[in-house]
Order: sequence, then structure tokens, then C-alpha cells
Amino acid sequence: MTNQYAGPEIYVQTRDVAGKIIDRSLNLGENNLPLALTERSALEPDSAWTEIAIVAGERRLIYNQPILHDASKGSLLQISSSLTDRDRSLNNLSRVLVAGNFFVIVAAFGTGWLLAGVGLRPISRLAQAILAIGKMRDFSRRVNYVGSDDEIGQLASTFDQMLAELEDAHRQTEQTLQAQRRFVADASHELRTPLTTARGNLALLRREPPISKNDRYEVLVDLVEETDRLIRLVNDLLVLARADVQPPQWQDPVKLQPLLAVVQRQMKQLAPKRKIQFAQISDGTLAPITVLGNADALKQVLLILLDNAVKHTLPSAQIVLKTAVINSTVEICVCDSGSGIPQEELIHIFDRFYVVDTARTQNSTGLGLSIAKTLVESQNGQLTVTSNATKGTMFKVTLSCKKQF
Repeated sequence: MTNQYAGPEIYVQTRDVAGKIIDRSLNLGENNLPLALTERSALEPDSAWTEIAIVAGERRLIYNQPILHDASKGSLLQISSSLTDRDRSLNNLSRVLVAGNFFVIVAAFGTGWLLAGVGLRPISRLAQAILAIGKMRDFSRRVNYVGSDDEIGQLASTFDQMLAELEDAHRQTEQTLQAQRRFVADASHELRTPLTTARGNLALLRREPPISKNDRYEVLVDLVEETDRLIRLVNDLLVLARADVQPPQWQDPVKLQPLLAVVQRQMKQLAPKRKIQFAQISDGTLAPITVLGNADALKQVLLILLDNAVKHTLPSAQIVLKTAVINSTVEICVCDSGSGIPQEELIHIFDRFYVVDTARTQNSTGLGLSIAKTLVESQNGQLTVTSNATKGTMFKVTLSCKKQF
């Protein structure tokens, strides 16, 4: 019976209830199909089970099926099939899966590397451009990103905006440093001249034999003049330095008529031989005029402009200070009938230490008009100049004003 169901790869064997072999297929030879001791007592009709064992040097799957003949007799049918082909297939499949997974991982890594390189290439170019800009300190360069307007594009645009702001800040810083260097150089030059003159005069006073009384008097006069010039220069420099550090913004109410009267009296003392005409304020009403600014600063501005007109015109020239109210502003003009200022020099007229006519302004520091412009701007006003060779020069101060009724 066992040989009837046996095959080339199938072994069949029967056992009794005690586990003794009753019959087996011929292809088993001298080998037996093993039986697990723990299962021998479970010879129930519905208690079939399988197990894997080594038979004749190979792994085999053994199917155990209890058979009940009657209430007191039974047997166990064992059928075994070889697992060699299955194990070989599983081993091959495992090798294929391992090799396939390896190649898939390598391909995925390579593909990811390429895609990451393509995706990060704009960032790399952006980093290189920024590094080159930083090394060269050339804030005029731009990233010039070409691509979609994604996060990287927005980052590049942000860097370009930052570079534009840095370029503007760098330019302003350079201009400020150049202005400071020029100011220090000019100030040093202006301070050196009176100091050199004073030292020369002191050397004359120490001469042996001593100089004559007349020469001594002239030397002392020169010393006083140079000392006064130094005082004026230092005071002017202090005014400009304070304005540069923290420019004031004056908007106090200042009554114009009393201030002009004070300026008129002081000019009579400063230039008694010059006739300066103070024209009446023209606004179409009799109401007093109040400007917004600072009384001391405005008085200094007008004195500077009038003194400038006196120094740069002949004694016969006419000087006029006139005032007009236009809408919500007041214009104070200082006019003279001198020879005017060349057009190529008008653009430098408010530069510090700039002197137009050195022949007639030997005692000028070249800071007066610069101080006047600074003081006017500190009152939220404007100081402008127009000049004509036949009509003379006019400086115009424009300030905000309000009428008092």
C-alpha cells in the first residue's frame, strides 16, 4: 500500500498506535521517517500535523495523519516530501532579492545624489557669488539668479536687495569719510596759517637786539588779529562739528521784526562805513510776522550773509535786506550790487573752507556760508544763491512762518 502512493520524491510510512513502523515505501531504503515523541499520544482522527526533519541527509516535510479503524484500533500515516527544490528556490530568491536591493539602493542613492546636485546647484552658485562679493568687497555686483520664482529665487532676490542697501550704505560711508578727511585737512591748513604767523611774530619779539617800538606795535597788532582769527575759526569749527554730530531741529516761534532790528543795529557797529538798507516786510497786511526756527541761529545766519556781502563788494556797492511773505513761508533776501560770483564757483559756494575772492577775503575762514546753510537747514529751511555779473548776488533764506492776529 505504501509503495502505491510513493513517488521519486515522496516517502510513505505507516505506524501503529505504539509508534512502531508497520510499513514503508521502498524508496526509503534503510531510512525511517521520524516521529516527534510529543505528538505520539495525539493519535486523534482530526489531529493531523506536520514537521520538518532531516532524512537521508536532506530536509523533508513530513505530514502525519492519524487513521482510526475502529474504537480500539488505529494507525498513523506519514507522507514526506523533499524540501530541497523549495530551499534551493528560496536561496536563489534570497540572493536575487539581496542583489536587487543592493542595486536598487545604489541606483536610488545615485539618482538622489544627481537630483540633489541639480536641486542644490542654484544654492551653490548663490553661495559662490556671495563669497566672491564678500572677498572683493564689490557691493555693486548682484547674484543675477535665473530660474523659477521659488524659495531659492526669493532668497536670491533678498540677497540682491541686501546688496543694494549695502552698496548705498557703503557709498554714504565712503562719502562721509572723504568729507571728514577733507574737512580735517582743510582745518589743519587753516589753523596752521595763523599759528605760523603768530610764531613768526613771537620770534621777532624775542630778537636781540630788540626791534623798534613801531615794529613792536605792528607785531602786537598782527598777533591780536591772528588770535582773533583763530578764535573765530575754532568757534566756526565747533558749530559745524556739533551740527554734524547731532543736527538740531528748531521750530520755535521767532518774531521777525524785532530780530531784524537787532541785526540792523549790530551791522552798524560791524560795518559803520557801509550803508545797508533794510526794506520793510511785504505781506499785504499789517500783522506781525512770526517764523518757525531759532532766534540766535537766524540772527547768526543774517549776520553771516550781510558780512559776506560787505567783504565781497566795493564800498560803493549797494546792500539790501528785504523780506517777503509768500503763502506759509517767509523769504529773507540779502542782495548786493557787486560783480557777482562766477557760475562755475556757485556750486562750491557752500563748501567748507571755500573762498571765492582770496584777494579781498584774506581774513575769511571760508566757513561762514557753510555754517549759514547748516543753521538754516536746522530750522527746516532752505538757503539758496543766485548771481549775475551785472546785477550782483542774492542769498535767499526760506523759512516756515505763521501770522499772528
